[in-house]
Amino acid sequence: MKESRVKIIGSGTYLPGQRIPLDKVDEYLGELVDAPSKIRKWLKMTKGLMRQLLDVEYYHFAIDPVTREFTDDNINMSVKAAQKAME
Repeated sequence: MKESRVKIIGSGTYLPGQRIPLDKVDEYLGELVDAPSKIRKWLKMTKGLMRQLLDVEYYHFAIDPVTREFTDDNINMSVKAAQKAME
């Protein structure tokens, strides 16, 4: 079998929607008030870990906060990132 070479000539990213600060995620998505308290405590702890260990300050969501409709799906986001890579 003949060996093929591949050359990466670009990369691209696509982040849907606006930047949402970590402390505003519940306001944007809605708080999980019906979740068991154990889950709510875990989510609160996870936010702190995301900020501390991974240095995550912002999230991007492919959802309209008012209508709750999805604004993008994985395929659309992949295509948009690929298009940026080819620019």
